[in-house]
Amino acid sequence: MDTSDEPFNRALLYLRAAGHDTGPETRARLQSMLQVRGAGRRALSTKQMLELMPQWFALPGRRQGHHLPPITRASIGYPRE
Repeated sequence: MDTSDEPFNRALLYLRAAGHDTGPETRARLQSMLQVRGAGRRALSTKQMLELMPQWFALPGRRQGHHLPPITRASIGYPRE
């Protein structure tokens, strides 16, 4: 199920970044949840929608060992004067 709906795309991007499967079942479930949530109510802001995502979907825990490398000071090769 493809859609050009911005809230849908942002939510899908969030799920993908969180490590959740974003296959057809997830896409259909997300679309129906956004439709139900939007029916008869004022639209959710992106912030509100993203805060609800952990309630709507079981997201995997933080990946162990998937950390950014430490920030280190380096030279880019300019000669010192």
